[in-house]
Formats: sequence, structure tokens, C-alpha cells
Amino acid sequence: MGGPGARDAGPSGLLARLGRFLAQGLGRGEFRCQCCGALVARPAADSAADSAPASLPDSFTDPAHGLPLCADCARLLARRAGGFCPVCGEIFADASAPPHRCGGCLRAPPPWERLAFWGLYEGVLAELVQAFKYDAALKRSALLQALAAGAWAARRAADGISGVPGPDLIAPVPLHESRLAQRGFNQSLELARGIARASGASGASGASGKLGAPGPELAPRALARLRNTVPQARLARAERLTNLRGAFAADPAQVAGRRVLLVDDVTTTGATLLECAKALRAAGAAAVDVAVLARSDGRGGA
Repeated sequence: MGGPGARDAGPSGLLARLGRFLAQGLGRGEFRCQCCGALVARPAADSAADSAPASLPDSFTDPAHGLPLCADCARLLARRAGGFCPVCGEIFADASAPPHRCGGCLRAPPPWERLAFWGLYEGVLAELVQAFKYDAALKRSALLQALAAGAWAARRAADGISGVPGPDLIAPVPLHESRLAQRGFNQSLELARGIARASGASGASGASGKLGAPGPELAPRALARLRNTVPQARLARAERLTNLRGAFAADPAQVAGRRVLLVDDVTTTGATLLECAKALRAAGAAAVDVAVLARSDGRGGA
């Protein structure tokens, strides 16, 4: 039996806490959609459960139990549950097909075991990521953090490893110091914080921890970017694959012998993830998993 805060541990608790926080200051009968800003009537009290759900909710329309989104935005931000490769995230035409390995990963798997993502880099999700990343819309960070945490939790559940110890270390893809100074924050680190809080990670502000089991360590400096590179979104596919070659290094003192969860915002060709994962493995990481917010079809991302 947990204490008063036990209900708020884990991904579902993160969603519930986020909803209650973002809904503060509004009338008891309404909340504000954190995507489009519309005021939404709160569901009737007798239609909602008395506690947060045991798993991620299918609909994020009640701020007491999920993300405070209107019904339209909730539909537009629905998680992609099928029609993709669970290793590299390649998108298949049939979205209803069970996740299965693509031909490329069967022939030559990347240096990580699994990749989790929330949805396609299009529509509302792409708009949210772009505003967050390029317009410093940090007020959306809690929403995107919860989606990233939900993506990772759903991937573990789908793989049947929810009860298996997770990563030892959560490492965001780093920005070069000049890019970080220009932007003022690392979007991948902000997403990693959301996953870390849901996992009870040490070093994560507000981490609740999991009863009876230590969480992973949030390690913002496990990876370093050795040189400033041309933004991947400006390059063609072939150029992306060479632009980042040798651009990253990992700290063996932090990663050697440990399972690492690598976190980024968007992936397209996988070039950024590939170079980071190679650096982690070269530094002695026992294994690497990947969590990103969105999978692009080639019109943006890394």
C-alpha cells in the first residue's frame, strides 16, 4: 500500500498531476485546453473515476485524470499505436498493423534495442514541437513532457517489459554550447525531464520516485556535442547521414556498464540517434534504448 502520493507515481500519475496543475485558477466547471486554448466544460462528476487510471488514458479530455485537452485536440494528438517498426520507427502505410521490424532493421539493426515515439511529426504535434523548439513556447513543455513519458511507458508495456528494470541512465541529445546559448534551453533535456519524473529518476526536479525501487539517473552531460553542425532540417537525407559523423562523445565514467535511454525531440533519418548511440556504446554502455516525441516522414527532424 502506498502513501498519499503513491497514486501520483508513474506515467498516469504524471498526467494527473499535470492536469491538476494546469487547470488551477479556472472555474470548477471548466478547464483550458493546453493545445488550442479553448475553454472546455469539465465532465460531470459522476462520469469520472475517483482516482487516476492504472494505465495511460485513451482520451485526454479530463484534467483530473489526463492531459487537459479539448476533445478535438485529444483526437489530433492520439498516440500512434501501430503501423511502424518498433526498432527504428519507420512508418508503414497501414496504421492498424501491429508494430513489426522493417526490412532494414532485420538486415542491419541500429545500435539500440527499441525506439519509442508518441506520434507522427505532422499537424498539431508538429506545430507544438516547432513552437516549443523555435519560439521558446516553454508553457507547452509540461504537455510535451507528458507525451514523451507516455510514449516510453507505452513502448515498455507493448514489449511486455513493464515489470523489468528500466534504464539506469536517461541521456538527452546535447546541443552545441553555441546553439544552447542562442536558444536558451535544450528541448531534448526538457523532454528527458518528463520521462525522468515519471520514472522516479534521481536528478529530475520533482521526481516522485517509485516505491521499493530506485529510478534511473537523469544525466544531462552523459553526451557532449564536440562541434557545431548545420541543422539537420536544412539538409537532404544523404547529407544528414554524414553531417553528424563524429560529432558526439559519451563520458565512460557515467555510461560504462549501464543501460541508457537516449532522448530527442524528433527523428527522421535517425542520423542523430545513430551517432549518439554509437558514442554511448563506444564508451561502454551495456545497451541503448531511444525515446523521441515524434517520428518524421522526412520533411523535418534529424
